[in-house]
Amino acid sequence: MSDQDTTITADALGQMLDQFDGSTNLRLLAASYLDQLQALEDAAWPLLAERGLANATGDRLDGIGEIFNVPRGGRSDTNYRLALTVEIAVLQSNGTEADLLTIAELVIQMGTPDYEFVENFPKGVTIRPIDNAVSVSLSMLAGAGLRRSVSAGTTFALITSTKADSLIYTLSSSATALQTSALLGLANDAQSTGGYMTWAY
Repeated sequence: MSDQDTTITADALGQMLDQFDGSTNLRLLAASYLDQLQALEDAAWPLLAERGLANATGDRLDGIGEIFNVPRGGRSDTNYRLALTVEIAVLQSNGTEADLLTIAELVIQMGTPDYEFVENFPKGVTIRPIDNAVSVSLSMLAGAGLRRSVSAGTTFALITSTKADSLIYTLSSSATALQTSALLGLANDAQSTGGYMTWAY
């Protein structure tokens, strides 16, 4: 969305032909109409902003969802806005690595984006956020969006965990008892075991 134009009158008067520079009455007449355009812009802009995806709430957000055929499904405004943002990114995606990582980051929102992106022969893609915990609900939202964004015939897997890598793969705090798991690697206590979830499509 472009920025609000706050200089309609000045810009238009600045584009008048040089032969009218000395015509005060003509410039005043033009300004009287241009000022009304500026007033219309100033009045309409807040209405536009309130109905944009970034600021819309409640029924306005539901209206945007109807346009993109994404039902609210009981979600809060914040979660629904995120789902709509992902839907728009999916519709704009060409299936490139940059597009897929953009969609992943829209949902996962790492402080410093860091993803493992692996292309699997003959036509597959695996994405894994590195050392970042992702909730099950966000992982499912990202997976669903990414599945629709890869090119036709491409197999896709999103690998996430509810615990950061640094908590899953750590040494035991006990010198005599090493806690291990075939799925989780080494962990220092029971609360740090939060294995990986793979969403394959």
